[in-house]
Amino acid sequence: MVAQSGCLACHKIGDNGNAGPGPNLSKIGDRIPRQAIARTLVNPTAPMPSFKNLPPQKFSAIVNFLSQLK
Repeated sequence: MVAQSGCLACHKIGDNGNAGPGPNLSKIGDRIPRQAIARTLVNPTAPMPSFKNLPPQKFSAIVNFLSQLK
């Protein structure tokens, strides 16, 4: 879901994705609580787009995946 949503165009997760302009998400679950990840996806800092209009299942899948990256 993360790859399908375009996250890897600006973020790196493990060996996948690009090193910027967004931060490396490889261990994001260690650094940021699940609720903060969800808030960032809804109200991000530019140039990141908002994901607030994703279907709820897709949004939850992304939040769950990112929060498990430790």
